[in-house]
Amino acid sequence: EHPEFVDTLMVYCELLLREGRYKDAIPLASHVLNVRKKSLSERHPDTASAFNLLGRLYYSIDDLDEAKRNLTQALYVRKTTLSENH
Repeated sequence: EHPEFVDTLMVYCELLLREGRYKDAIPLASHVLNVRKKSLSERHPDTASAFNLLGRLYYSIDDLDEAKRNLTQALYVRKTTLSENH
């Protein structure tokens, strides 16, 4: 997948989140995450953003286990890849 397409898809998922269309956004956000893990690695800040979005979506549908798993991974990636001043 082209990076610009994935970026646009991420923004579209954010829009769906704001519209309350969580179940429509989850498969798309999962796709974004999978593409970013393959193209950038699991330990890249953009991949952390995808984990974060997916966690927020799961939180919105009260799937707290999946929300926690994704948000914890986002936090881990950010802590290990970004400087404290970032």
